Amino acid sequence: MKTQTLQRQFRLWTVILVVVPSLLIMAIYTINQINIVKQKKLELISQRVDFQRRLIEYWLEERAIDVHMLSQLKSFRTLDEEQMKIALELTQQNSKEFDSLSFIDRDGLFKISTLPGGIQFSSAINQTYFQGALAGEEYISDIVIGRNSGLPIINFSSPIYDNEGIFQGVLLGSVRTTKIETLLRENWMGETGEILLVNRAGKLIAQPRYVTTLIEEGILEGDSKKEVKLSSEALASIHIGETGKASWTDYLGNKVMGAYQYMPERGWTLVGSVDEEEILTPIYTQLGKMAGGTLLLLVLILPFATRLTNFIKKPIDWLIGQSNLISTEKYEKIERNKELRKMPQELGNLCKSFLQMSFIIENTVGLLKENEVKLESKVVEIREINVSMEKEIVERKKAQADLQWLNARLEDEVSYRTQQLQQSEQQYRKLVENSPDVICRFDKEYRFIYVNPAFTLITGISLAQAVGKTSAETGAPEEYCSRWVKNLDAVFYTGSKLEIESWSVRLDDQHFYSIRLIPEFNKDGQVESVLCIARDVTEKQQLERRMAQIDRLNIVGEMAAAIGHEVRNPMTTVRGYLQLFQKKEQFLKYGESLGTMIEELDRANSIITEFLSLAKNKAVDMKRGNLNKVIQTILPLLQADALCWGHEINAECSNIPDSDFDEKEIRQLILNLVRNGFEAIEDRGEVIVRTYLHNDNVVLEVQDTGKGIPNEVMDKLGIPFVTTKDGGTGLGLSVCYRIVDRHEAKIDVSTGRNGTIFTIYFNLSKSYVVEQEIA
Repeated sequence: MKTQTLQRQFRLWTVILVVVPSLLIMAIYTINQINIVKQKKLELISQRVDFQRRLIEYWLEERAIDVHMLSQLKSFRTLDEEQMKIALELTQQNSKEFDSLSFIDRDGLFKISTLPGGIQFSSAINQTYFQGALAGEEYISDIVIGRNSGLPIINFSSPIYDNEGIFQGVLLGSVRTTKIETLLRENWMGETGEILLVNRAGKLIAQPRYVTTLIEEGILEGDSKKEVKLSSEALASIHIGETGKASWTDYLGNKVMGAYQYMPERGWTLVGSVDEEEILTPIYTQLGKMAGGTLLLLVLILPFATRLTNFIKKPIDWLIGQSNLISTEKYEKIERNKELRKMPQELGNLCKSFLQMSFIIENTVGLLKENEVKLESKVVEIREINVSMEKEIVERKKAQADLQWLNARLEDEVSYRTQQLQQSEQQYRKLVENSPDVICRFDKEYRFIYVNPAFTLITGISLAQAVGKTSAETGAPEEYCSRWVKNLDAVFYTGSKLEIESWSVRLDDQHFYSIRLIPEFNKDGQVESVLCIARDVTEKQQLERRMAQIDRLNIVGEMAAAIGHEVRNPMTTVRGYLQLFQKKEQFLKYGESLGTMIEELDRANSIITEFLSLAKNKAVDMKRGNLNKVIQTILPLLQADALCWGHEINAECSNIPDSDFDEKEIRQLILNLVRNGFEAIEDRGEVIVRTYLHNDNVVLEVQDTGKGIPNEVMDKLGIPFVTTKDGGTGLGLSVCYRIVDRHEAKIDVSTGRNGTIFTIYFNLSKSYVVEQEIA
């Protein structure tokens, strides 16, 4: 391969040193700027989508408030139709937001409406907004097609009550979706930007920006003004019902970047996007300018590089010629007086050094001959050094032998210590494997490192099946695993021992264990693993529990007798007077109130009678039935109570099998737990009654959103006449615990700042009462 000249190489390297760094800089700049611009744009789009969401929610809330305030006018409470009509027309004219406002009477018929085309479907009895009004709820609908207008609208409704609080009808306000479309488009960004509003089914509930193009290309289905749906490819990267950022190809085939945000109250997803080409256009323009500048710089540098190469090449050619003279030993032809000032300083210094080197070479030849004589004397010195080195080698061999003897002694000592450690380990292993206590170890990921035979005997899980797995991976119940992870996490975090007592369910029985969690540290003082030792203290726990139950029953029996005598007699007297007042003419106008008071006294007397029967430890009247039917029977009564308290009551009933229970006592149990939940809620809240099937148990669960039960009261639950902070007597929960005992069921209580959950497990084969876990 032919070697290139210095001039050609210099030009080549000039091009490389200019072009390559420039390309590298442009590539790094472009990639970095693209990432930065994309990230900033995505964040800006996400902020604007969130702003649009809050704008829509504020707009919906304003319309709901308008309808509510209108329903509170005096003309609506007094059902003055003339004034009502005037109020609806004035509101529509002033607001400019509603397309129509209508009054529907309590029979579900449209009486007054500002709809321009009139009412074609006069009955609203089966409409969701009317049913919600009957339940005392204000309602905001999804996007629907108006029955009378035939247009996509949103309905806002509010119940109307007269001055005595009696339901008289519904005020309905309808707004076309074009209002939302205007809000979306006026506040969006970019020349190609678009914002969509999608429901749970992926259908658009506001017209897109390019609706005409979409209809022509057949992307939209149906009538675009009523019901439109995007193809699945257009929303493939968007998770309907979630919030996030993404890049995708839109329904027109353009690469776009955007964000989406879920509106849980409406079930809508707001999707905003801008074409990626619009976002990256400034970067591509800047890249073109940089490329042009690089090319211009290269054109300017090449002539300068050629001139510089020629300037450097002349002294190098002179050096090559002088080197050839030295190699042929023609020292007399060397130019000793070369003019060096007209060349670069570095090359001038190189030439000076070359001339000095030529003198040195001439003198070196003479010195070599002198060194030959000196070399012979050095050989003698080397021989003397070899003799001394041989003596040193002998001494080193002796030291090596001593070292080998010491190593043998050390190996014997290590072998003896190893045998002792093995014996100690075997004794420890025998002690652990023969221990009746459950012993196991966990690593930082809460996985088993070791389990002893007692663990296998209790759980049926062998050492090979447990090692390397968490409790959840071995098939343990989910609620047990979550509590176990919290306890292990506390030990790993604090580095302190933890002692707890807890129930642990076996395949055929349930045992109560006293558990110690002991941290194990590494050489750096960090917790490396946790040792768990669990001892079965079931008999002790059962004895303490049974003694507590006996004490509770004795207290209940004594107090019940006092209640029966001290309360029922005065109630009977009051009831007699109320019946007497009903017959007097001067009290006829209070007849309905007196009847209500008599009914309430009868109800209270019935509750006392039931409580007295519970205190007598009577046998339950077990019959076959379904808990869901009992809940549905008393749900209207619970809803009435919830309305009085200002709370909500909901039932979530799963498909459960029939079981044996005393229906009268189960009704009393549910009523007491729900009313106890109402009392625990300070402001507005909710109580949920659930039923479901869990491990062959029919489960009844009552959850409230109250303030929770204080720790000092948790240990006294179920004991009557133990006054709580809010002045309660504890009789309601005492009756509940007594009913659970008689049904041989199990009750569990969990509480916190987010409320309290009472969970009752009905099992025909076994019965347990599980108290709060002690940690």
